[in-house]
Amino acid sequence: MLAHATPIDPTSLVTPGSSSTFIVFDVLLGLALFFTSFTYFSALFSKSIVRMMTWFALIISCWLYCISFLLLVGHQSKGDPSFSLCLFQAGLIYAAPTSIAAAGVAFVIEVHLRLKTFMTQTLVDSRIITSLLFLPAVSHQIVFWIAMFTGLSEQEAVQPDPQSMFCHINSEIPTLVTGASVIAFAVGGTMVEVYTVYYLWRRRKVFREVTRRGVGPIFPFKLFIRVAAFTLVGGFASMVVVLLNSSLATSSTGNALFELLAILPLSIALIFGTHEDIVQIYMFWKKKRPSPSPTQLSIPVDIEQGDDRCLRDSSSPSNMNYK
Repeated sequence: MLAHATPIDPTSLVTPGSSSTFIVFDVLLGLALFFTSFTYFSALFSKSIVRMMTWFALIISCWLYCISFLLLVGHQSKGDPSFSLCLFQAGLIYAAPTSIAAAGVAFVIEVHLRLKTFMTQTLVDSRIITSLLFLPAVSHQIVFWIAMFTGLSEQEAVQPDPQSMFCHINSEIPTLVTGASVIAFAVGGTMVEVYTVYYLWRRRKVFREVTRRGVGPIFPFKLFIRVAAFTLVGGFASMVVVLLNSSLATSSTGNALFELLAILPLSIALIFGTHEDIVQIYMFWKKKRPSPSPTQLSIPVDIEQGDDRCLRDSSSPSNMNYK
């Protein structure tokens, strides 16, 4: 006798992943959330640390990224999130890489503007800085709502990944939008950095004059290294996220590399959270150096003490409200 063939429900192919798989995934993203929060609040509440507004926007974008992937905590072992929760998480996940990429571009642009206005002895227009802060927020909302409307129009495409670690939309539209936006922002940020190097090279005589006076470099090498590392590592990590999301749209077998999704926020926390002035806050067993008096404090030395803080003229009260 021939057994009767029974149709297979496609949703039955989505099985909960092993506990070790999603535990490692959650722990890595939890650590990323902890370290970015550690970095953010250290700079927010410490009077000795000054950071640019776009720097804070970049860290907040990392928060959203981590929280987006952790929304299914408690449902991963069951693999049964509600449609509304699954759709909401999918929208946030597709928008998160774009938000970080946009915040990175805003950060690089503000660094360039601070340097340029310092060289020309002018002030940065606060309206420009405010507009830069809108860039990651607007970019996030655009991608988020594209993913949401795609999921609402193709509800059967909204589903957990095969290992039930997070939700995605089995459609090329949100993946293409996220990928294109991340690439565009990565290219834009790289172009700004290249132009900044060119700008500094053209004005190298000014740097030589400052060095001759024994004051120190105007643009510290450590800042260049941090920004360049962020562009390279952040750009690579963003593309890893896009490729992993893209693999979900073309594969039903899952991916063993989902733990790599934590690379992006962890790398940002490592690059910007290991600066000397942040680490010194928690080294309570060491004696703090006395703060220099206003007559001893010079502009380049102030920049060197906090290389990724805002580039400001500490001798001018009108230029000290950048925090």
